[in-house]
Amino acid sequence: MELESRKVFIDTQSFIKLGLNFNHPTLQSFAELCKKGSLSHLSTTVVKREVEAKISSSVEEGISSLKNFRRKARLLERIEDDSIKALFVEIDEKDSIKKAVDIFNQFLDDAATNVISTEKVNPENIFELYFTSKAPFGDGKKKSEFPDAFSIYALLAELGEEKAYVISDDGDMKGVCEAHPQIISIDALEKFLDLYNVHETAIAEAVKAHITSLTKSIKDSIESSINDTWAYNEAPWEDSEVEDFQVTEVHDFDPLIVRIDDEECLITFDVDVDYEYTVSGPDFNNGTYDREDGRMYTFGTTSHTECTTSTFTVEISYYYVIEDGEVGDIDETDFSVLGLSDGIAVYMEENGPEHW
Repeated sequence: MELESRKVFIDTQSFIKLGLNFNHPTLQSFAELCKKGSLSHLSTTVVKREVEAKISSSVEEGISSLKNFRRKARLLERIEDDSIKALFVEIDEKDSIKKAVDIFNQFLDDAATNVISTEKVNPENIFELYFTSKAPFGDGKKKSEFPDAFSIYALLAELGEEKAYVISDDGDMKGVCEAHPQIISIDALEKFLDLYNVHETAIAEAVKAHITSLTKSIKDSIESSINDTWAYNEAPWEDSEVEDFQVTEVHDFDPLIVRIDDEECLITFDVDVDYEYTVSGPDFNNGTYDREDGRMYTFGTTSHTECTTSTFTVEISYYYVIEDGEVGDIDETDFSVLGLSDGIAVYMEENGPEHW
């Protein structure tokens, strides 16, 4: 696939997909390319406001969850441990929101973002799309799509006859792209960066060929990393525990180059992983209820086994040497399956999977 434009628009949903983490390697790589003038980031006042609102609600939700944890874990407060005491330090919500929004605005500055106003968009044209069920509204005519409509048509007005990539996994947004040949839909920023890097340098081809030759080794590393992490049961089965957790298959993956230079590169990809888990816990079905104590007493345990598939994100860094135009001595410098530090959540009720 050829690179058709160096202009890129990223919708709100794509920022959310990256966890609103503007220090994420993918976003940082993109910002660096924009700062150098290799790419041009286009956004709109709508996206800016939407992202700032999402940041605010995420911080509020996080602080609320922390307060709820504190109420339930009050007995930990007096433990003389700095890491535990830090959980009980009061947090200024407004200040936290401001700092988080500042990080987003710094990303926009670093990427030399052109924030386009929606003033040139005629509201009558947007209402016409809404009442005729045309993208981004579709048959459902979702009113929530009005911000997207103003955003994308502000972008079209800015582009004129020029082309730009629209990074969005939203089906309605893709529908707008299909109707306008000057905006090209790609569902993830990582995929665009991979397209750009392959277009810009032959190094990418050598690295990808190297990765292909190591597919089995990479799958083994993924399996080992996931098997070595801890799993927990998030179903409401009191005192249950994951007794066994084992990967059964790591599926094929498509590596994407999100950052590359003359010495190193960063690869990322999503991969589906099948695994089997067994959860054991008290057998409440055969327990005895004590009316005087008002509680259930159990005298045995029960366990259930289930298989499922989850998608994991992997990041790999490589270092290499270029001699006489050839790429050699490619070495892995970092390997990470993201999110494993939080454990893997499984779901198993006391009566087993057939009762879900």
